[in-house]
Amino acid sequence: MPGGQIDRLGRLADLLRATRAASVGASIISLDVYDPEAIAAFYAEAGADAPARLVVGLGGPQLPRPLPALNGLLDRLDQGEPPVPALVLMVTPAYVAEARGILGDQSTLVVDQMLVLDADPARARETARRPLRFLAGLPGYAASFARMGFTDQEIAGVSDRMVDELVAWGDVGAIGARIGEQLRAGADHVVLHVLGEDGQPGPAEAARRLADRLPI
Repeated sequence: MPGGQIDRLGRLADLLRATRAASVGASIISLDVYDPEAIAAFYAEAGADAPARLVVGLGGPQLPRPLPALNGLLDRLDQGEPPVPALVLMVTPAYVAEARGILGDQSTLVVDQMLVLDADPARARETARRPLRFLAGLPGYAASFARMGFTDQEIAGVSDRMVDELVAWGDVGAIGARIGEQLRAGADHVVLHVLGEDGQPGPAEAARRLADRLPI
């Protein structure tokens, strides 16, 4: 569930109650909006009702220097019972490889991969640009994009290169290839975050088309 739809943590509980075995993931729960104690309490409650089915993706505060504040917030989450794990969003395979090198083999690395199932470059990129334009205007994401090697001009204009490296688009073969890249780079799991407009396949249709074509 994208962060913009999480106006209350109960949205995730609703999905857990509506399913029996599926994992429910948040990408993201913003630490600007929900304090760590509320997240930890919700995680513990969800774990009691639906064991091991809630995946908590967290987003740091949108500050010029977010890491000190984020570290403090994560420390508070680590003190929860049980502790709360995390998920990364909008990253390239090169970033995933770097993150795996830092984390080592003992941590689970989960990547949220935005995708557009459309082989027309102009249509696919325009769909991808909508969330990217919003995210590029947030200081934390802009800084993250810069660390991945995108220039200020590319970030401000959401360049084709930025779209192509951050969002998978194309036919099922192209989407499968990008997911394979993320897995080879070190991701343990890849969450498929489907974007679709004006007749482009939505989540259910994309899942049907991709189901037997993804790397296992």
